[in-house]
Amino acid sequence: MRCVYELMTSIHYYMDICGDTIDRDSQRAFSNLRSSLKKFINKNARQDRDRIGKDFDQERRDALKRRGHGNLCETEEYTHMKDTLRHILAPEHIASIKKRLQSSEDPSEGDCL
Repeated sequence: MRCVYELMTSIHYYMDICGDTIDRDSQRAFSNLRSSLKKFINKNARQDRDRIGKDFDQERRDALKRRGHGNLCETEEYTHMKDTLRHILAPEHIASIKKRLQSSEDPSEGDCL
């Protein structure tokens, strides 16, 4: 589940860098899912380093900015990233993720998507 959290967060940051937005309903779904994932991860992480700390957002943004994006915004890879976020935010996929959040599994184990 941590992988999903990191993936969707990174894509959302890249979209910000590229000047793209998602629609209001998708943004609401993103915020709600991200919050649920964070609670799950922090509750079930087996080690402190696997928890989502208060500095996670800033550290992730800084790392992505340092890495640079060059012409990423105009690539097929970026288009694929946006499609991946849309897939994650599809109602049926959110339902599947929320079902997994009812367990007490280690959030660092298992499939990402």
